[in-house]
Amino acid sequence: MINKLLIVCILIFGCATAGADEDRDKTYRWEDAKGNVYYSDLPPPAGARNISTNRENREAPTPELPYELQLAVKKFPVTIYVTPDCGGPCDSASALLIGRGVPHTELDAMRPNVNEKLNVLTNGQPAVPLVEIGKIVVQGFEQGRWNAALDRAGYPRHAMISVTPNVPAADDVGDDDDDDSDDFDSDEFDAADDEAEFDDE
Repeated sequence: MINKLLIVCILIFGCATAGADEDRDKTYRWEDAKGNVYYSDLPPPAGARNISTNRENREAPTPELPYELQLAVKKFPVTIYVTPDCGGPCDSASALLIGRGVPHTELDAMRPNVNEKLNVLTNGQPAVPLVEIGKIVVQGFEQGRWNAALDRAGYPRHAMISVTPNVPAADDVGDDDDDDSDDFDSDEFDAADDEAEFDDE
């Protein structure tokens, strides 16, 4: 009789310990009202949305963009316009974005629909490379001007993540009439106001 009671106690204790270990290893993922993603071993606060746990996903959570990058990408999405025969200037422009860890879309200006948009952006005088940072437009590659525009848009000076350009298929390239980026026109951006030197650390 005593042995049976002892076995029951051991089983109960083992189940309780296993449950505690599972709770301790649980990671919560949730989003706030602005869509920012958080991970924590504590239960999410009231009002959290899209709540899940790593136990539900059966894998560790995938790292999201650092918060600083989330804000910049949301307010000032980056698109670079290039052509296959652009050569050095386009290569240097792409290398700058990758070197700073800037998530960006790369569009081929030779495609008719892309070329049409490029003509609108440049008042009928298209030239590549061109970068569109939200509503900031910088035509032609000059490292200081591109760095200044990215700085003003809030992109970190040094890479926080590794990036590769997003190159959409031809059918996926179209006008983005739902652009919710900040109203920061290229006319407001004057590189002469940003003559600070950019070190290549």
